[in-house]
Amino acid sequence: AWRPPAGAQPQGAQTAFGQLVAALELSAIDPARLDRRLPSQAVAGRLDAEADALRQALTLALGVGAARIEADAELLAGEQAGAPRSFNLSGQLRDVDPRALLATAPPARLNLDLEASGELPAAGLPQAARLDFRIPPSRFDKLPLEGRGRLVLAGERLPEVDLALDLAGNRLRSSGAFGGAGDRLALLLDAPALRALGYGLGGQARLEGTVSGTMAAPAGEFELFGEALRLPGELRLAGINGAGRLDAGQDGRFDLSLGLSGLGRTGTDADGVAHPDLIDNARLGAEGTRAKHRVELSATGLEDDRVRMVLEGGLRERVAAGGESGFDWVGRLAALETGGRVAARLQAPAELELSPSRVSLGAAEIEAG
Repeated sequence: AWRPPAGAQPQGAQTAFGQLVAALELSAIDPARLDRRLPSQAVAGRLDAEADALRQALTLALGVGAARIEADAELLAGEQAGAPRSFNLSGQLRDVDPRALLATAPPARLNLDLEASGELPAAGLPQAARLDFRIPPSRFDKLPLEGRGRLVLAGERLPEVDLALDLAGNRLRSSGAFGGAGDRLALLLDAPALRALGYGLGGQARLEGTVSGTMAAPAGEFELFGEALRLPGELRLAGINGAGRLDAGQDGRFDLSLGLSGLGRTGTDADGVAHPDLIDNARLGAEGTRAKHRVELSATGLEDDRVRMVLEGGLRERVAAGGESGFDWVGRLAALETGGRVAARLQAPAELELSPSRVSLGAAEIEAG
């Protein structure tokens, strides 16, 4: 129903639109009769909406099979023309199975409580927002899932972050703030039960670190380890460990150290013998600044094959003809040596440039044998 404007209106308000009020009742609707790709089930509920030049609101209460979906949303105009609009949203999901919308989706029973509010500028992304959510005990693809979280946005800063998610005994945690002077955001991924997730995963892994600085100039540090890992593609990894640090600023120093052992295929050959390791051990180290650093990679593998490579150089900003910017790596191949079935050595450093579209290697003399 439409209602014409009534009474005196605030100066400058665009109220000639009047007010629109609508309600929709659903009873025993079968989605499969509308689209055969959807599962057959009973959909029932009510949708109420009202709108005028200053406020738009929506209330939804819907039952989809055994699931219950409830939501309230409100959008308010700014006090002055061109001022940001404010929004409020609350919602609740109970026993929602995504297969109700997509038959090929994994089975789940999802529960969610959600509260969100903020401001929407006339153009661009929100500059102020707050999100609170809670995931009561649920199941995703037969795995137990629960969690909670709070995110607060203020311009380009996240002054409050508090996340906790648990999936089949694997945990993700994040707390703190990011984007301002003195802010630190702690991150923890603790996955002692990767096998429970399926998808060919196995073993255990842990990543812990902190992030600081800004999006334009991030900084942080991390440590990671994993053991007895099984990876998609029928790969196994006996162990991996590493640590890294990046200081703030364009000239901030960084250090990176990664090591792995026992990378190979899972399973056995036709004689029942386990596949040998493709890589016995490998190490990657890097240190310096963005503009000037040194990277060293070494690895050993099948039949005592081995390789060692050293790069020295830095990142150089590139501006394309169309105005798009990016970075190229410019430096030199300082050392290259192989051993085992093929033995070779680089006799002198060679100029090297790397970009997303090309690799350029200068004159290089390699002695084999």
